[in-house]
Amino acid sequence: MSLLTVSELRLTLTGTPLDDPDLQILIDRTEQEITDEIGPPGNGSATFTELLQGSNNGPDLYLLRPVDTIATVTNFDSLSDQTGAVLVEGTDFFTWNNEGRLQRISGSFNGGLSGINGLLGTHWGSKVTVEYVPANQNALRKKSIADLVLNVIAFLPVKSEEIHKEYEIEYQSNFELEWKKVMDRLKFAPVI
Repeated sequence: MSLLTVSELRLTLTGTPLDDPDLQILIDRTEQEITDEIGPPGNGSATFTELLQGSNNGPDLYLLRPVDTIATVTNFDSLSDQTGAVLVEGTDFFTWNNEGRLQRISGSFNGGLSGINGLLGTHWGSKVTVEYVPANQNALRKKSIADLVLNVIAFLPVKSEEIHKEYEIEYQSNFELEWKKVMDRLKFAPVI
């Protein structure tokens, strides 16, 4: 079941030659691309796991999405480490929920080095697994699906009747840029 219905999409459309089944195909394909990129929509209870590279990234690790709750964070000292150390929120790291960011707390000893001034205590291991419930972003996701579908429609070739067949479309150069802008709204990237 798609987050966005054809009826909702039609409210933002003007003059498209596509019928409802064609629009549903575009909605479904777009939603699948988003799911492939950042995972399925959050429902406020499903837990997702991300494997992140630690070590040289400083005290901050960024998840793909904002956080509702953290289930577990496991810090692995090396890539071959199979056990790792389960970290304690508030003692070993702090969660910036709206940013999807985990910040290592200076001077923590659990699963990381500690040294003078606690500088080494902000160290993450070589890899970190984070199990969390993403914040519900379904309203943003729904708007993004609509924007991406509208972008596809804007760049459809003249022969839109061939949409049911497998085809390749040669889009104008700014199609990818517009697509990337919308996708970037849905995920986080560290600001340097």
